[in-house]
Amino acid sequence: MSRAALRCIVLAFALITLIPISAIAGRKDGQETLAKAFERADAEGAAFRPHRYLIEEHTWIRNGDGELEHETISRQLIARPTIDEEQVLSDSTEVVFSKPDDGDDGDESEDEEGKDGEMSLMIDFLDKERRDEYAFRFGAAEVVEGRRCERFLLKPRKKTRKHWKGNVWLDVETGALAQVNLRPAKRQFGLKSMRFAMDFFDFEGMTQLKSMEIEIEVKVPFLVHMRIQTVGEARDYELLTP
Repeated sequence: MSRAALRCIVLAFALITLIPISAIAGRKDGQETLAKAFERADAEGAAFRPHRYLIEEHTWIRNGDGELEHETISRQLIARPTIDEEQVLSDSTEVVFSKPDDGDDGDESEDEEGKDGEMSLMIDFLDKERRDEYAFRFGAAEVVEGRRCERFLLKPRKKTRKHWKGNVWLDVETGALAQVNLRPAKRQFGLKSMRFAMDFFDFEGMTQLKSMEIEIEVKVPFLVHMRIQTVGEARDYELLTP
């Protein structure tokens, strides 16, 4: 074999081995975006400003062959009396699906799973106090409504009612939360399934809800089987003067 041919073989072998290595070396693992998300969440928490917005919701309730519809348009006022507490004041109509004759709220009795506490509806996995309770595993780079994002698989380190699991999309440029598709890490009795899908946008440096879709299925054998679906859009955000 000539030296020229041997040199070509060596060069080809080097290219075959080095290209994958360079590709792997240049591949993102999401850590930079995740760091931005944590930094932004901390900044938002420290610089919270009271605000309000309009949210329009439409709910379908299906129980057997029947179907009910409920529609609300409400003005949400978001205020924070202390740094550790946030209040949501609303003029929306509240729908109560069932209430015992004794006047107590239904399904509040302590069961075997009650030690996990009540199910939380807060999207707080980026908060400084909660982020260590989750593992964020990089999934892929994707585009969400024109925004360059990275998708992460969210898994709680301990499964309780207060934790979420699912997919989270973070904006690559700002670290802002762009979209979530979540389920409770642990269901309570009677809750067969629950899914939260939400889109977010930036308003005055704060991550705010843009739209949502919530699907809930409640099933207790021989007692109830109900499906609830809610879709909503938020708009007309405005800051409140101190």
